[in-house]
Amino acid sequence: MQINPPLERPIRPRLYHSGCPYLPVKMRGQYEDSLLDTGAEINLMSLDLVEDMGLSRYLRKAKFIHDAVGFNGDREKFVGMIEDFVVSIAGVDILTNVYVTNTLDPTYRFILGRPFQKAAQGSVWEKDDDTCIVSLTDSYVGKRIQIIAQTAPDFEEDRNMITMVELAHMASLKD
Repeated sequence: MQINPPLERPIRPRLYHSGCPYLPVKMRGQYEDSLLDTGAEINLMSLDLVEDMGLSRYLRKAKFIHDAVGFNGDREKFVGMIEDFVVSIAGVDILTNVYVTNTLDPTYRFILGRPFQKAAQGSVWEKDDDTCIVSLTDSYVGKRIQIIAQTAPDFEEDRNMITMVELAHMASLKD
């Protein structure tokens, strides 16, 4: 089982701690920060990310549910969904469905919810130092990994700094 080292970052006092880790997802050769939201009932991607990644041709009519209610109570109709979408994290590929909406939390354009966690046979263990150990299993070959991930930062400048460090770290792994 492979365990990637944690990333260094300055520690700031937090007014709120989400406990949800963020993960760099590889799509079409590029990385996008995603929030592993352990309370989300669906996987959700913003339409602008779909367009940026050239995934529009895979959009289909949403099935099963047709709108989402955000953390602030706002309702949003889905633009559609992408079925059998491959989410790649640290060399592990997980097959899942993703719903697409026009608007999303501007910090994260991709939110991985319970369906992703189930497909990845995933688990999250929170540690006391603002990190989590995330365990994932590849949908195709059964390879199981554990990665140490930062919990979602609460300050925008922290998120930007962490993203640059994480992308450099992930590029060095050459999955």
